[in-house]
Amino acid sequence: MDNPKVYYDDNVTSLLQNYRSAFLTLAETYRQRGEVDSMALVLDRMSQAVPEEVIPTNDWRINMAIGQLYELANRPHEMRKRLDYILTRWDFAPSQRLQFASYYERLFPAAAESLVRSLTRDDPSLQGAATWLAGYYARQLQIDSSRAILNRWIAAHPADEQAKAMLAQLQALIVPDTVMSARDNAAPPEKK
Repeated sequence: MDNPKVYYDDNVTSLLQNYRSAFLTLAETYRQRGEVDSMALVLDRMSQAVPEEVIPTNDWRINMAIGQLYELANRPHEMRKRLDYILTRWDFAPSQRLQFASYYERLFPAAAESLVRSLTRDDPSLQGAATWLAGYYARQLQIDSSRAILNRWIAAHPADEQAKAMLAQLQALIVPDTVMSARDNAAPPEKK
């Protein structure tokens, strides 16, 4: 089972997919019981018995589920491996690929940023990408980067009310230097 060049007919492939399903059912049972170490052992054994490289899953959601179980077992690299595999194996529209950024961001923020930046390079008018990036930079406390992205987007898409609202929220967070210095130089309130 460790040679991806070997041909497996549909009957064998279906049988092996059923084996994978049984492994996943057992792993899920261990997860529900809180036996995370046993769950991880079952997943590892499944990967040896039915390697995804040899017998690929027929639905990206299965790969996601496997990755999420590994993540529960404190093995985020296995989640990353599956996310990367999903995006290379299945042909998603750019808007669908954008949805995977939130999965990456939890564990691999730089990969999430890279994914969305590549999507905006490929399609600068991809709706949602600019606001995702602006939100990402805001969460990273890179407010100037966030504002710059929104300003560029709004200049090109003046009717985007969501982007305008997001920019207004960011502007409200920023206190001008003159207000800050006046507040900092003010006398403390008198005690009663």
